[in-house]
Amino acid sequence: MLKCKHLRSAELTYWEHMKRALFFASWSLWMMTVCCIHAALPWFFTETFSRSVLRLAYKFREEEKKHYEKSEDWF
Repeated sequence: MLKCKHLRSAELTYWEHMKRALFFASWSLWMMTVCCIHAALPWFFTETFSRSVLRLAYKFREEEKKHYEKSEDWF
């Protein structure tokens, strides 16, 4: 499989990276749809986007903690 500095630093295989990137693409498309509907009909999806972004930020923080803990293991 392809060797890539980005994949090594993210500690992901090519397929894991592809799965993750496609998840973010589909999440972004869904959030765009939610925001467009909310723009026209503000009573729909009143908290969907903000809650989803907060969940995603939490997930990123947890992954970052795990990554940081792994990097400290070699000391």
